[in-house]
Amino acid sequence: GVKERLNSNNKNIVVLGIVSDLHNLSDDIYTIKLLTSQAYIMCTPDFPYIPANKSTISFKELVNVPLALLNNSFEFQKILLNGIKQYGTPNIKVLSPNTSTITAAVHNGIAAGFSNRFFSPNPTLRFLPIRNAPKFHLSLVSNCEMDKDKLKKLAEIIKQKLY
Repeated sequence: GVKERLNSNNKNIVVLGIVSDLHNLSDDIYTIKLLTSQAYIMCTPDFPYIPANKSTISFKELVNVPLALLNNSFEFQKILLNGIKQYGTPNIKVLSPNTSTITAAVHNGIAAGFSNRFFSPNPTLRFLPIRNAPKFHLSLVSNCEMDKDKLKKLAEIIKQKLY
């Protein structure tokens, strides 16, 4: 995760990462939030496990939904899986190190996937907000030793490219 990347010997590292409201970053870490997003489940419009008339979904409702996930340790995915685990065992149908495999599984209606709105959403898919999920923030994260004015300038440059 973000914290692990900052714990290297190089104190001049800046990480662009996704941080949740649940993150408890230490006092020696400086964070600039660039964008905020809800967590979403994405699926095809005719995905049989999520009724077409649903506009939001709960963690409890996601227990039996087949999921396509990356087999890495992204905090975003871990937090959402933990929300599902409060109600049962997640139904992981596809597990891959490759995002194109996950995308193909979702686009072909094999499984649903977790998403956020930091990147352009695909207009052919449904994006349902996950109720009671924490907010996530695309953030610049660094050690407090770095020059904060330079970090703020970098954040402004990145923000211009995101909108």
